[in-house]
Amino acid sequence: MSNDKNGQDHRLHILFTSTTLGGGGAERVFITLLRHFDRQRFRLTLAVVDTRNAVFLKDVPPDVAVIDLGCRRVRYAFGKLHRLIWKLRPDAVFSAPSHLNVGLTMTRLFWPRGVKLFFRQTRLMSNDFGEDFYATLWRVLFGRFLTRADGIIFQSEQQKTDFCATLRTNVSNGIVIPNPVDIHGIRVLSEALVETGYTPGYFHLVAAGRLLRLKGFDILVEAMAHLTAKRVCLTLLGEGELREELERTTARLGLTGCVRLVGFQANPYPYFKHANLFVLPSLHEGFPNVVLEALACGTPVIATALPGLTEVLMRIEGCETVPVGDARALAAAIARRVEDGDKRVDANAVETFDVVGICRCYERVLS
Repeated sequence: MSNDKNGQDHRLHILFTSTTLGGGGAERVFITLLRHFDRQRFRLTLAVVDTRNAVFLKDVPPDVAVIDLGCRRVRYAFGKLHRLIWKLRPDAVFSAPSHLNVGLTMTRLFWPRGVKLFFRQTRLMSNDFGEDFYATLWRVLFGRFLTRADGIIFQSEQQKTDFCATLRTNVSNGIVIPNPVDIHGIRVLSEALVETGYTPGYFHLVAAGRLLRLKGFDILVEAMAHLTAKRVCLTLLGEGELREELERTTARLGLTGCVRLVGFQANPYPYFKHANLFVLPSLHEGFPNVVLEALACGTPVIATALPGLTEVLMRIEGCETVPVGDARALAAAIARRVEDGDKRVDANAVETFDVVGICRCYERVLS
C-alpha cells in the first residue's frame, strides 16, 4: 500500500461496476481481474446493480469493498451510481455490460472533473441490432455516447472491427486486450475431488453456460442425435430458461441415457479436465472465456466459428470450428474426435492469455 506520512492512500482508485455477478463468463473475468490487480498501485471498489443472484459474490477478494445498489433493473441504478461516483470520486470507472456502459456515458458529463470512464465490450455489437427504425435510432445513440469513453477494451481485433462497422464510426480510443485466464488457479481447481458422474469407457463431451437460446445447446443436443458412434455422453453445466425444453428434446430424441443436465457448478473445472472434449455451440459471443478455461485444463475444443475464436483454435492440435447453427456439421466434427480417441491439448496452448500478463495490460490502460 502506498501511504504518505499523513496516512493518505495514493493508490489509483478504480470503481468496477457490474449488473448481477451471475454465473456468466463476463462476470468471471471481472472476478479474475479483481483478484490479480496490483494492490501496491490500485485500490478497488465493486458496485453491483443487484446481488440477489450473485453466485460469484463469495469469490470477490476480501480487500475489495462491495456496494450493492439494490436495483431490480439497470435503468434504476444510474441515479445511485451517479451519487456513488460523487461520494467516492474514484480515478476511473470500469464497466462491462453494454446497457450499463451506455447509461454511464450518458451521465458522465455530470461526474466530478477528472473521473475517467473505461468499459469492456463483451458482445459482438452487430448481434444487438436489426434494421428497423428503432434499431437505427439506437445505433446512432450507441455510436454517439459509447465513443465518449476514455477507453473501450475489445477482446479481439474482429470484435473491434464489428463494433466500428455496426455503429458506423471510428474508434480512436479502442484497445484490444484478450481475456485473462488464471491458468494456475484453474489447474488447481481442476484437481478437486468432484463427483463428475462420468462413466468409465465412455467418450465424454462437456459444455457449459447459461441455458439460453443464443448458446446453441439445443443444436448440440440435436447433434447428439446425429451421432452414430456408441458410448458417447454429453454433460451440460448451467441453468437457464431453456432447461425444460432441453429436457423435453432429450427425451423426445431418445437421448435420456447419454445427455445429462447437471445445473450450475461453482467449480466446473474437474468436469472440463476429465472430459474428452469440450463443445461450444454458441450462435454468437464476444469471446467465450470458457473455451480458454477448457484448454487450460488440457481438453480439446470444438466450437462454432465465431470471430476471434477460429484464429485461436486453428493453431491448437485436436481443436476445430464448425459453421454456426449446423447440427450435422457439429456431429461430424464430434465423430472425428471420437474416432481419434482421448487426446489432450498442449500445456502451453493458452499461455499468451495468462492472467498475470493480461492484468498488466489492463493496469496500463486504466492508469
